[in-house]
Formats: sequence, structure tokens, C-alpha cells
Amino acid sequence: GDIYHRDLSTGTEKQLTNTLERESDPNFTSIANTITFIRDNNIFSWNLETSQLTQLSDFRPGKERPEKKPLEYESWLERDQLEYFDILARQKSVREARQRREELLEPKRPKTIYLGDQNVSNIQASPDLAFVTFALISRAKPARTIVPNYVTQSGFTEDINARTKVGAPGNTYKMGIYDLQRDTDYYVDTKQIPGIYDKPAFLKDYHKGEDAYQEKYDKPREVIIAGPVFSQDSKAVVVVRSLDNKDRWIMQANFSDGSLELLDRQHDEAWIGGPGIGWTASAGNLGWMPDGKNIWFQSEESGYSHLYTIEVDSKSKKALTSGPYEVLDAFLSKDKTHFYLMANAEGPHEQHFYRLPLEGGTPEKITSLPGGNQVVLSPDEQYLAVNYSYSNKPWELYVMENKPGAE
Repeated sequence: GDIYHRDLSTGTEKQLTNTLERESDPNFTSIANTITFIRDNNIFSWNLETSQLTQLSDFRPGKERPEKKPLEYESWLERDQLEYFDILARQKSVREARQRREELLEPKRPKTIYLGDQNVSNIQASPDLAFVTFALISRAKPARTIVPNYVTQSGFTEDINARTKVGAPGNTYKMGIYDLQRDTDYYVDTKQIPGIYDKPAFLKDYHKGEDAYQEKYDKPREVIIAGPVFSQDSKAVVVVRSLDNKDRWIMQANFSDGSLELLDRQHDEAWIGGPGIGWTASAGNLGWMPDGKNIWFQSEESGYSHLYTIEVDSKSKKALTSGPYEVLDAFLSKDKTHFYLMANAEGPHEQHFYRLPLEGGTPEKITSLPGGNQVVLSPDEQYLAVNYSYSNKPWELYVMENKPGAE
């Protein structure tokens, strides 16, 4: 795919790239007229005014080649030659001076980060282009399950290479940070996460032996970090999930040193999940409020999935919705003056589309037909496309105005 830029005020469209490589994930930055995009597992910035293309990262597979060091006798021989042959010493001095001059004139390039046998994903740049964040994946290689397939075109029994057994080792993940200004990379240390050493409660029931049961692991649990989700002024929030699916932490990230600060922890001895919570590598429904000081997110803290906000500096938390129902989906309106929700507030057998003020309160129901309502907003948010069904009616498509009681 290529990158295009469309001016919504004039409707004009301009193709920015035309390559055989795949470009993806275009994003605007807080720097005027600058976008970023991914190409060949690296992130680039493009200035729309000057058309300057800048590579921000340099991820490469494999390992860095070690510098060849001469043997001891070779080093002695070289020193001996330089001591007795002035012309060789002068030539060496000229070469070193030329090399220093070339290094000073060399344009600034991103640091090369070698991946070894890991894979890189989720590459993002902060809106101010100060940091590049990324995830490194160490892939497990468990034995696969072989399933025989007897009905084949060849007439011979063939193998289906299916997923591995439940409980086999899975992939492991870590989050990296590349500081463009300091030209250095480092990784988030998960030891700082509150409760990261906690064992699931059920393990105590399976404890055997005479030694006292230990409530904590010796090593931090494996996690996956989703995000970051950036504010316009480059504040960042990440969602950390334990791979045993017992904990989800929402944390503010300080990328200058890789530190994390807890905003919210949801613990569930059964399983972390549910509407708007996300799964594995997903951050779920989460974003910054228009004031840039609060984040909004969904949590099942009450036993039902509801919408909450947290003021990042004070850590004060507020429930925007409550009650014995689930918020199935949530997002901010285009003008960021209210939320839109999908919820089953009428009962588990009905799903409706609602409008909710930013400060919370009672959701205003927009759809009215009893049953299931799957809604897509028009780009200008003036109309709804509603996929509707009832217990004895198949799915049918309707269009209605975006206001309560409209038909």
C-alpha cells in the first residue's frame, strides 16, 4: 500500500509514495505538516511542505558483526612497522584525520538496533518525534499438533498442521524505547509493576509438600504491553496484561527513563476480559479526554463493563456509567463533546446506541426498536446505519437520523 494525503477542506488528494514496498500506519504528529508511517519494519517521517523523508528507526534482523581484533603478534608487528617507517606513520595519521572529518560531515542517522532472532512489531513515534517505541517478540517453537485429513484432492491422507497443545510455552514480549535525541535504546523493566510477583490464588489449592506455600513468584510474571496511547502533548499511557490473564494495569509511561506509574489495576482470579477490555495485545477501549489531563477506559471492576475516567496527575478515578448492564463499546464523538455507547441497559436481550455527556450520567438512548441494534455512524455523524434484528426477525439494514426517536 502507498501513502496518500487528502485535504478535507478542499477535497484535493496527493499521492506521497509510489513504491513496491508496503507502507502502513500513517499518523499525523504534533509537528506541523509532518506525518509518520511504517515501511519495511521501520518508521519514517514525511514533511508535507518540504517533502523531506526521514528514517527514524533502523531495526535489522540478526546480530551485529563483532569487530575483528588482531592477534597479539599482529598488533606487535604493526607497532614495529610504524616505529621504523615514518612514511607508514604519516599515512596512518592522514587516514585517521580523513576518517574523523568524514564522521563529522556524516548526516545524522538513527542507531542500528539488531533484533537477533526476535521480531519487531507495534512501532510508534511520539507526536513530538522524541521517542520511538516498539515491541520485541521472542517466538516459542513448541511442537505442533498433527491432524490427519482423509478427504483430499490427491486421494492420499495428508497432515493438517494445527495449533499446539494448550499449556505449551507461548511467546514472550518486551517493550523497547529508542530516544532519538540521545540516540540510545533501552527497555521497560517490568519489576516495577505493583503485584507483578503475585501468584494466582488457585495455585495454593494445588500446593504439595511440607514447605510453606509461597504467595509470590521468584521472578516477575510475563506480560505484554499494549500501546502506548499518546496525548497531543506526547504524554503516554500503556496497558500491561499478565500472560496468565489475571491482571491488567493501566500505567503512565515516562519514556525518558522507561519508568511506569500506576493509574489503575484490575485483578480477576478467573480471567481478565470482557467488552471494551481488550485481549492480549489490545489496549481495549482507552483514550485521552479532550482536556489532555484525563484518560477514559472501560473496566469490569464492578462486575460489569463500565466507562471510567482517571485524572492522570491526581490519580482520581470516576465512573461515568454504572448499573447492572454492560457497556459493549464506547468512543468519543468527532467533536469530542460526548461519548457514543453501545450497551444492553434495557436487558441482556437488547442492544442499543446511546449518547453520554463527557462528565457521565444517564445515557440517552438513540435507537428505539427492541432487539439487537448494530450501529455505524456516518462520517459527519448526522446519520446512523443500523443493522437490526429481533428474536423472530432476521437482520435488516436501516438508516436513521442521529437523534432520539428518529425513524
